Amino acid sequence: MKTRKLKTKEQNALEELCQTVQSFIEQGRLDEAEGKITEAMLWYPHSAIPHNLMGIEQEYRGAHQRALRHFTAALALEPDYAPAQENLHRCSAVYDRKRNRYIYCDNQRKTKERSLLGVDLAGMNRVMDCFS
Repeated sequence: MKTRKLKTKEQNALEELCQTVQSFIEQGRLDEAEGKITEAMLWYPHSAIPHNLMGIEQEYRGAHQRALRHFTAALALEPDYAPAQENLHRCSAVYDRKRNRYIYCDNQRKTKERSLLGVDLAGMNRVMDCFS
């Protein structure tokens, strides 16, 4: 299955969504985050990004099974979407506080090297390099 290429306008909107949702979640504004994500699911039904974000939001609420379903849905839409792969792996694994971080969005550069913005449970931002 081939990943759908996002148009620049859509890509920009989804990157902005990632930043907004990350901010809401870090501030504990989960209802607002969920509302933004739900709206994005309607606007971008074929994108993995809203499902990945909803998985993160659901996990923050303690809804582990719902989080797993959303990470899985993201991968059903875009099997090579690295943030959802990482989040599903982390969410499925035995809890390890040192490795527990959320991957909100991939910057979707076309090179093999990609930067991922991650946030650990303490809320500290990190940029991680990953190679496909």
